[in-house]
Amino acid sequence: MVCNLFLVFHLTYQLQEIVDELKRVNMCYFFRIFLISTLLSGIGCTVMKTEHHITLDHNISIKIEQEVNDFLDDLYGDDSGTN
Repeated sequence: MVCNLFLVFHLTYQLQEIVDELKRVNMCYFFRIFLISTLLSGIGCTVMKTEHHITLDHNISIKIEQEVNDFLDDLYGDDSGTN
């Protein structure tokens, strides 16, 4: 009877050690997940300054000049053909 009681206490103690170890491992995983998610959310909310430079093609400005000249010719009449 005493031997059985000792065995029960011993097994209970070993089970408690196993449970404590599992809790420690779970807390370690929880801490890792928390740390990684915190880092990722911090990176995701970081403001980054960017600069954009717009380069216009020279052909666009020539086409605009031609359109303006055509509009002015239509508006005032083309005098180059009458001279």
